[in-house]
Amino acid sequence: KPKHEGTMSYEDRDKDIVFTIDMPGVSKKDIDIEIEEHSIKVSAENGGKRKYNYSRKFKPAVDTESAKATFTNGVLDITVKKLESKPTGRKVAIK
Repeated sequence: KPKHEGTMSYEDRDKDIVFTIDMPGVSKKDIDIEIEEHSIKVSAENGGKRKYNYSRKFKPAVDTESAKATFTNGVLDITVKKLESKPTGRKVAIK
C-alpha cells in the first residue's frame, strides 16, 4: 500500500520501490531527479511560477542504475530496483 507524503507517495514492493509525484504545471525538461542507494531528491521549476522540492530517505538499498522514470499528465513515476541484501556478518578465527 503506498505511503503518502503530501503529493509524493511511494510503494515498497517485493523487488522494487515505486515513487509517484504529482507535479502539475511543469514539463518533463524542468524536472531534476537524483537518486542514491538510500535516498531520492526530485525538484522542478517552471519559469518561477511553480516550484517542487521532494526528498525521501528509505531503508532498502536500491540499484541506482536501474532507475526508470515516466512523466504523464503531470504525474511523475519513478521505479528503482532493490539491491539484493547480503549477510554482512562473518566468523572470526581466534589466533
